[in-house]
Amino acid sequence: MQYGANSLQEFIRLYGRDSPRRTLLTKMLKEDPASGTEPLPDEIIATEVANLTFAATDTTGTTMAYALYHLACNQEWQDRLRAELRAANIRQKDYSLSELQTLPVLHGVMNEALRLHPAAVGGLLRMTTKEIEIDGVVVPANVSPP
Repeated sequence: MQYGANSLQEFIRLYGRDSPRRTLLTKMLKEDPASGTEPLPDEIIATEVANLTFAATDTTGTTMAYALYHLACNQEWQDRLRAELRAANIRQKDYSLSELQTLPVLHGVMNEALRLHPAAVGGLLRMTTKEIEIDGVVVPANVSPP
């Protein structure tokens, strides 16, 4: 709980309670007279910050473990990722998230890890939008795979 309170206070110190930033925190901190929404109490926001942080830690750790496992099992993709990271000079630069997302092999590795082992399983069902053939098997439109 203290982590959430400290993080909230740091956010407020850096950006204020009326920050123009579009984040989940700014939505919780600001009132919206047009909709009648009032800001949440700091104690509630601090609890949410702590909960979201710990949830993100678990899902990120799980995803990274599966990504590293699959890279260890597949030398070709391990080599491709290593080459991409070396070519991007990743150790010498302070990369932002948007820059890291431009690396296609890294992006693909992470997306594949998430596809094979979703860390946070959602309640939304997937459904085909059109008929498609996969490895000689026809999957009709408007069906939900098992």
